[in-house]
Amino acid sequence: MSTTSFRLGYPILLGALVMDGLQAQEQQVEEPAKQQESVKQDESAEAIERIIVTARFREELLNKIPVSVSSYSGEQMVRTGLRNVNDIIDATPGVTYDSIGGMASGSPVIRGLAQPGLVGDETNVAVFIDGVYASGRDATFLPFGGLQRVEVVRGPQSAIYGRNAFAGAINYITKDPTDKFEGGIDTSAGTHSMHNAHFYASGALTENFKARLDLSDSSSGSTIRNTNTITGEKIDDRRLGESDNEMARLKLVYDTDTTKVSLAHTIIDTKESPRATAHVKHNAGYGIRNVSQELGVLIKGVHVNQNAQTGQWEFIAPWVYTGDPQKYIGVVDNELWTESFAGVAPEATGTKRTADRTSLVVEQNLEEFSITYLAGFNSSEYDISLGQLNNYAGMAVLPTAVVQSLPLPTKPAYVQTSSSAASGLTFFTGLQGYDVGGQPNDDRQEYSHELRFTGSHNDIDWATGAFYSKLKLEQSTNMGVIGADPYSAMILNAFGNGYETNGLAMLQGTYYDTVTKSVFGSAEFSLTEKLTTALEGRWTNEDKFADNHTDSRAPGILFPTGEMDGSWSYFTPRLTFDYDANETTLYYVNIGKGAKSGGLNGSAEGEEMTFEPEQNWTYEAGIKSFLFDSKLRFNLAAYYIDWDKQQVRDFSTLGNQANAVPAVIVTNLGKTEVEGIELDGRWQITSNFGLNFAAAYNDASVVKGGLGPEFGFLDYEAQGMKGTPYTVTQTATVVSTTPPRFGVVGQIQVPPPGTLVSDGDVSGRKMPRTSKVTAKLSVDYVRDWGFLNSFSELSVSYRSSQYLDALNLTELPSSHTVKGTIGLETRNIRLSVFVDNITDNDTPSGGYRKYLWNSKPQFVVEPRMGRMAGVNFAYKF
Repeated sequence: MSTTSFRLGYPILLGALVMDGLQAQEQQVEEPAKQQESVKQDESAEAIERIIVTARFREELLNKIPVSVSSYSGEQMVRTGLRNVNDIIDATPGVTYDSIGGMASGSPVIRGLAQPGLVGDETNVAVFIDGVYASGRDATFLPFGGLQRVEVVRGPQSAIYGRNAFAGAINYITKDPTDKFEGGIDTSAGTHSMHNAHFYASGALTENFKARLDLSDSSSGSTIRNTNTITGEKIDDRRLGESDNEMARLKLVYDTDTTKVSLAHTIIDTKESPRATAHVKHNAGYGIRNVSQELGVLIKGVHVNQNAQTGQWEFIAPWVYTGDPQKYIGVVDNELWTESFAGVAPEATGTKRTADRTSLVVEQNLEEFSITYLAGFNSSEYDISLGQLNNYAGMAVLPTAVVQSLPLPTKPAYVQTSSSAASGLTFFTGLQGYDVGGQPNDDRQEYSHELRFTGSHNDIDWATGAFYSKLKLEQSTNMGVIGADPYSAMILNAFGNGYETNGLAMLQGTYYDTVTKSVFGSAEFSLTEKLTTALEGRWTNEDKFADNHTDSRAPGILFPTGEMDGSWSYFTPRLTFDYDANETTLYYVNIGKGAKSGGLNGSAEGEEMTFEPEQNWTYEAGIKSFLFDSKLRFNLAAYYIDWDKQQVRDFSTLGNQANAVPAVIVTNLGKTEVEGIELDGRWQITSNFGLNFAAAYNDASVVKGGLGPEFGFLDYEAQGMKGTPYTVTQTATVVSTTPPRFGVVGQIQVPPPGTLVSDGDVSGRKMPRTSKVTAKLSVDYVRDWGFLNSFSELSVSYRSSQYLDALNLTELPSSHTVKGTIGLETRNIRLSVFVDNITDNDTPSGGYRKYLWNSKPQFVVEPRMGRMAGVNFAYKF
């Protein structure tokens, strides 16, 4: 896939200095001193104006919609320095965000419905751009230039939004063109190479035809340099985790009294340098593991050995003791990162991503009803190359003839070789190398069509429609290793057969073809003058096809895992009651079901070839109200979530006859329950001084479930797990005169029958990557000085600690972020100063468990960006 490449010239940008949203809409610019709540004057003091949202695909007052929604206007984002999705998440109660390793692993967590790792090809939160669904983890990364509003909807929205609005949805609404010509430039420059520039022009081309153009170029900057913090050695000049974004959007609107047609196309080009993830030394997890996870590819998962006397190949039991710890137990802090970070490999280039987002919306208003047609085409492609300079030992196998042709340097003592004349193979153990790659690359193209009818009849508001989409997705994982010494490098280069990393490589690829069809409907009617009920429902069918392969790139080794398909159908209803007590207060109750797509497992067979859709039932009750002459607004909601068939990463328990590579699969966990409460609002204390607040409590606990990766550890008591006898069945020795194409050689120690090991039961544990408490408090002050206005805001956000593993043994400590901005503006000019992470909080942003090139597990931790400051200037003409 390719997209039009472009780069804005800095002379234009510096002459046209812009930011995502000076875009301050016409009326908002005319009242520059007003905050996001759009405070409006009365004779005595200021009151908070009602906000309009479109969370249910129609314009509604935020305080009159029976759904938990947080809305952020383009003006607010400009004023308060909300520059990316992470900032939006920090301001939203009950929501956290995790993108450890790179933007391609981005995963919002709403109300504790987290994904423990890269599971499947979708997140638990759906993303929509102008009403069109955008699939993939990278969809949450949308440059903020030219946005009218961002809405975060909490709770399952599958009945309205459909596929994968399992925990909620994020809606990006772009700005429409204006009737009169206007334009703007907005720019920021800051410390640590941070900069941003945005230009927009908008106006009418004819009486009914309008256009808007947005162009932006930005860099997030970074406080982290590529330096080995253990030795102080500088690796190179890169700033790690720095993201450079270019965006161009053209939006055309044709508007008459009865018809509105909107066509928008956005091009995004992003480059992100590798993240600074440090490999943490393990201190626990001694256990019994399959040899294939320790030493490489085996024949049907069975350890092989060549009998020195007979020259024949013997296949014996696959289970052995592990010599090294496999886990890290403890709190992950910045000191641990500093003690462990060896630097990013020069060969690791980071993430390169291009995306095209196209939407067509046709709205026709008739006398009895309205018709809306939404068509979308989304394509995105990202390529990931990560790697840390941590050296590990592994093995490779080469034809003896190839080895003899190599001009090998002196062999280090730690590299051992064993050759077999019968097979013509030479086995190398103890080779030294470091990882490059390891996360899935993604190339997706998706088009969708939705036809919706809405109307009102006999006091019943109704809607019905149908949806169709087709997704073509190619995912591949390149796992390479770079030799750490000349001898290892030469062997690994030969084994890699010229792979682009010049080292041992494993390429796993899957082609997916997904067709989604659904029909939906809703009816809302009054039971009494104040009590209203709404019934919503959606039937969805998904057909998935996959073609998988695993290519070790070793001579003559190709394991195709073949074609597979699956089909799932499910119904997602929602029932809502709302009691409109008066103009200022609404009480509501809703019960809704959320669903997330099922999928297919490559490198699996039998019942493990598919995994089922996740589902949850959410029961929510809330109140939305204004108090004290509309000077205080608050939303309060309590909920209980019954979460079933949770999708998690696991290891295959079935042997695969076609592919002996240890298979990491997705499977369905038993059951999780979530209880929580959310509060958010605003208090307009005086006409100049206001306070925003948001807080949430989430308790997500696993009720029933067992995970394969947590089974088989000998130190089960130290990990707080139950012991279970491990019965080892020593298989009869199978003798073959045919050598394996790839195997291992050496002595093994088989555990005796009855050895006590951990049972893998995670019942009673808390969900990983979920904070029990999240909160944000901000104070703002605005003042009108006549022709000049001043504004300022100080905010602090907090999230409590998170567990990073299913056993709750590895913990990310609690953290806070303090931000501030202060500025002056006139009708056409704005100048402000901002500071992010004022306290320079260094709590790591996250961590996860990965698998190295030698198939051993490794826990890594990622640091937080330090304090950054900048100046913003904007001019509207």
